[in-house]
Amino acid sequence: VLSPADFLAVVEKALKTSALVLENRSLKAHVEAGDAAARLLRGASALSERMRADARAVARTMADVLITGEPGVGTAKMAEVVHLLSAQSRGPFVKIAGAGTTPDTLAETFDTADGGSIFIDEVAGLGQPAQFALLEHMETPAAPRVFAGTYQDLADLAEQGRFNPDLYYRLEAARIHIPPLRERREDIPVLFRHYVEIACEQAALPMPDIPTDVTQRLMAQDWPGNARALM
Repeated sequence: VLSPADFLAVVEKALKTSALVLENRSLKAHVEAGDAAARLLRGASALSERMRADARAVARTMADVLITGEPGVGTAKMAEVVHLLSAQSRGPFVKIAGAGTTPDTLAETFDTADGGSIFIDEVAGLGQPAQFALLEHMETPAAPRVFAGTYQDLADLAEQGRFNPDLYYRLEAARIHIPPLRERREDIPVLFRHYVEIACEQAALPMPDIPTDVTQRLMAQDWPGNARALM
């Protein structure tokens, strides 16, 4: 049987341990609040947590990045998150579309993005001359970092001779895959609430209560793959 003095000592030690745990949790939350992955890649699912971890891991490298996923999953957003987490974060982040891009416009883009990053939306849309030009620019010392988004199978396109294999292997060195929304349905309530909050803020309206049946209906739908359908 513990004496009163011993009992108080045990309680005091437990309180100190509890306070330390709470302080650590608070510090972790504070760090994540300033983390672009935590702020911009919303979702409570294990897949979303994996995406955030992948973004942080890739950001620490200097590798060019291939970002894959179905149309509308947010490849440009993922590229911007990695850019913000990277050593190039103070440099420009320039977005271009693969389709219609020429070697000349690529040269201009690389000049504009000096010290920063470039995101190419649907890199498979680049013509063969632009693909060769892109590879040459990427091999230049101190070139901007390249993020290439695609919803196509670049390996298959390279095997068919429709995509430069050297460019594919250069991009394949670092890859982030964004799973469709239907594979992470538990993220739907989080995303829906986020978009409602944005709409209310823009309209200067109070945030309404969201009935459970509304989120249940949203989660039951067969989403085409992206979060934009929630907007």
